[in-house]
Amino acid sequence: MSQSSTEFKNYSAQFRQGVISAAQYHRSCKDLLGDDFNRIFNELLVLLPDTGKQQELLTAHGDCRAMEKQSGGGGGKKNKNKKNAWQMPTTAANAAAELDCQVCPTCRQVLAPKDFNSHKTLHIRENEEFPSLQSISRIIS
Repeated sequence: MSQSSTEFKNYSAQFRQGVISAAQYHRSCKDLLGDDFNRIFNELLVLLPDTGKQQELLTAHGDCRAMEKQSGGGGGKKNKNKKNAWQMPTTAANAAAELDCQVCPTCRQVLAPKDFNSHKTLHIRENEEFPSLQSISRIIS
């Protein structure tokens, strides 16, 4: 096993255990993986088993992208102000769309587009198994 894959495993374990923040983890992985980071990040994000950690990492990615866009702007002062006036606040949803991921509105899990529909049907089935109080009261009365 190479040193970089060992470091990557260590960073991942530290992030999952809460030793380092999502922003630190994101920065460390980006430094470690270099040009491969963007290609790998999607998969890294959707395979995280903890939905809360997914959201933290997605937000860290969105913040990082927003900072890159701001610092990469350059140009005159007039252009910079114009750009900021039209710039939308970066949210986890914006970052997900940019990454070609989808966030489940029910449980906030970050999913690959190919997994989204089958995931959504799980929530529909859960709702059918646990009927609403209204439907129970109709059955009882």
